Amino acid sequence: MIPSPPKILIVDDEKAIAILLKHILKSQGYDVRVTNSGIEALYLLAQEDHQLMITDINMPQMDGLELTRRALEAQPDLAIILTTAGNNRDRAYQAYQLGASGYLLKPFDPNEIRIYVANTLRLRELELAHKNQLTQLEGQVQKAETQLKRVVSQLRVVLWALDLEGTFTLSEGRGLKDLGLQPGQVVGQSALTLYSHLPALQETLHRALEGEAFTAQVWVENRLYESHYAPIRDDRGKLNGTICLSIDITDAHQLQAEVAQKTRLASLGELAAGIAHEINNPNALVLINSRVITEIFADIAPILAQHFRNNGNFKLGNLNYTDIRDDLPQLLTHISESAQRIKSIVSELRSFVGGEDKPDRSCIDLNLLVHSALPFIEPLTREATDQFSIVYAEQPLWLDCIPKRLEQVIINLLQNACHALPDKSAKIILRLAHDAKNNCQTLKVEDEGCGISKENLERIKEPFFTTRRNSGGTGLGLSVSTRMVEECAGRMEFESTPGVGTTAILTFPAATQGEPS
Repeated sequence: MIPSPPKILIVDDEKAIAILLKHILKSQGYDVRVTNSGIEALYLLAQEDHQLMITDINMPQMDGLELTRRALEAQPDLAIILTTAGNNRDRAYQAYQLGASGYLLKPFDPNEIRIYVANTLRLRELELAHKNQLTQLEGQVQKAETQLKRVVSQLRVVLWALDLEGTFTLSEGRGLKDLGLQPGQVVGQSALTLYSHLPALQETLHRALEGEAFTAQVWVENRLYESHYAPIRDDRGKLNGTICLSIDITDAHQLQAEVAQKTRLASLGELAAGIAHEINNPNALVLINSRVITEIFADIAPILAQHFRNNGNFKLGNLNYTDIRDDLPQLLTHISESAQRIKSIVSELRSFVGGEDKPDRSCIDLNLLVHSALPFIEPLTREATDQFSIVYAEQPLWLDCIPKRLEQVIINLLQNACHALPDKSAKIILRLAHDAKNNCQTLKVEDEGCGISKENLERIKEPFFTTRRNSGGTGLGLSVSTRMVEECAGRMEFESTPGVGTTAILTFPAATQGEPS
C-alpha cells in the first residue's frame, strides 16, 4: 500500500506568495492546500489532520503568532514554518517559543524551500516516532511497576524510595501492615522526621542518601528488617535519591535466637547437673556437722563459763574466750544458714535441668488451686503490702496441669512482685479469668512495683539472670517457672512499665472437667 503524501497547509494573505509556495511544494509530491485567512486555516485544521503548516507572520484579523498558538492547541503534533521579512526576526523567535519548527525569510529561494520543508517533515517524523517509542516505554514501565507492586503487595516486604531531601516518593508492600501503615500513606512525608526517634535507622538513611549501596539490619517499631539500599541516578549519573527493599526477618531472627538459646540451655543443663551433684554431697556433710557442732557447743558452753569463772580468761584457737564467747553461736548459725542456702540453690538447679521426678497431672479448677495455696501466699504478701487482693473467676477454670508445679510458679511470681514493691501501700492483685474468645484460662499477677526496663524484660527468663544478685537472687526462679508452665501446655508473658509496675500473665488451654490428658 502506497502511503499518502504529507498534507501541507499554506496560509498567506498575499495570494501570489501562496500560489508560488503551492507550486513549489506540489512539484515535490505533497498534498497542498491554500488559504488566505488564519480563521479559515483553523477551520481546515479542525476538519482534517495536516503534517505541516506554512504561515505568514503578518496577516490581518489573526496574525501568524496567534494562529500558531491556537493551531498547536488543536493539533499538538503539527509542524509549523513561519515566513517573514528580514525585519521581523524578533517575532519569528517568539514563534519558536510558542512551538514553531522554524521560519523562512522572504524573498524565497525555491531550493531552500524544498530542502527546509523536507527536513522539517523528516524531523517531525523522527519526533513522532520518538514520542511513540517513549509512550510505549512509559506504558511498559507502568505495566512493570504495576506488576512489581502486585508482587510486593503479596510479600511481607516494604519497597520504598526517598528523594535527596529524605522525602518518601514510594511506599509499597504487605510489610507496611506490621508498621500500622497503608501503601502510599507516607509518600510526601520526611523519613528523617518520621523516624527521628530511631538513631540506627537515621544512620542508614544518611548513608543511603549519600549514594551508598549496602545492606543493613535495623529494628523499626519492634520489627527487624534486612534492608537492601541502592542509589537512584539519572541518565548523567547524578544522584536523585535512594530505593530500598526491606524484608521482615523478625520471625527468622527470633527462631535463630531460640535455637541458640536452647543450645546454650542444653549445655548449661549438663553443666548445672554436674555442679548440683558435686556440691550436694559435701554440702550435706556441712549441714549435718554444723548441727552436731552446734549441739556440742551448747553442751560445753556451761563448762567453759565455769572454767572462766574459776581461772579467768583463756585461749581457744589463739583467741581469748571472752572475745568469741558471744560470737561463736552466731558463727555456727551462719554456717548452717549458708549451707541451707547452698541446698536451696542446688534444688533450683535440679529443677532447672529436670532432675526431679514429675508429679502426676490432673484436671483442676484454677480458682481452687489458688485458694489451696493461701497458707503459703498470705504470709508471703503480708510482709510486703497492706493491699493484696485476689479476684477469682465467676466460673470454674478447669485446666490440665501438674498442680504442685503450678502452685510453685504462682508463689514464685508473688515473691517477685513483693520484692518489687517500694512500700506496703503499693498493691498486688492476683486476677483469675476465662478468655472465651481464645478458650483459655488466665492468671495475672499485677504489682505497683518499680517495673522492668525493656532491656531486662527481654532477658528475665534467662537462667541465672537476676537484678537481685546482691540480695540473694539466683536468676533461676523464672527460668524454672517457664519450664513448669510449658509442662502444663501454658505460656508465661510479662508486661511492664518502669516506675509504674509489672503484670505477669499465665495462659493455659481450657480443659473439660475430669478429663486430664
